[in-house]
Amino acid sequence: MLAPGTAVLSRRGLLTAISTLVVTACGRITQRPQPQAPPPTPIQFDTWSNEARNILQDALETLQTFETYAAFRLSLADQTDKRSEYDLAWDPPATVAWNEATHVARGLHGRAEKLFKSVTATQLDPGVWREQRDMSEWTHDLQDLGDELDAYRTRVDRLAPNSDGTAMWDLLDRAWARWDASAGHWGLSRAEQIACATPS
Repeated sequence: MLAPGTAVLSRRGLLTAISTLVVTACGRITQRPQPQAPPPTPIQFDTWSNEARNILQDALETLQTFETYAAFRLSLADQTDKRSEYDLAWDPPATVAWNEATHVARGLHGRAEKLFKSVTATQLDPGVWREQRDMSEWTHDLQDLGDELDAYRTRVDRLAPNSDGTAMWDLLDRAWARWDASAGHWGLSRAEQIACATPS
């Protein structure tokens, strides 16, 4: 039979051992890694976005000019089943607007290609590679938009004098679809902001 003192020492020893195990186990718990702050947005993103929006704005004005031309050709035709007897006559686009639309349609692919090369060739922080990849895809889409505009403008030069131009409407629709898809990536829409006059 153990002496009373021996039992007390054993109990103290047991408590000491347990405390040591707990401290050791807690010491092995590793701290969870703190989430790293995202890298700052490169200034190049703003430059690329501004250029893309400028391209899209020029393309929008070009498409609007092409729409005016399409309406003019339809109203000019002597025989067509696409025009109602109630449709009004349309004036052709102004010469300045038409020349600018031609300039944009012929040069937009090149502008977009230059932007695409800038986006893909620039070395940035690896932490923004997804955003840079997206911009690369979106700027490539702008080249396709330029091709659609150029295809329509080239087709205009081949129109027969008495054509109502409706055979080209599919080209215009495709160009609009390209514009809408691209504009969505860069936060633009067709909606025009109209300033309302303030009553005096």
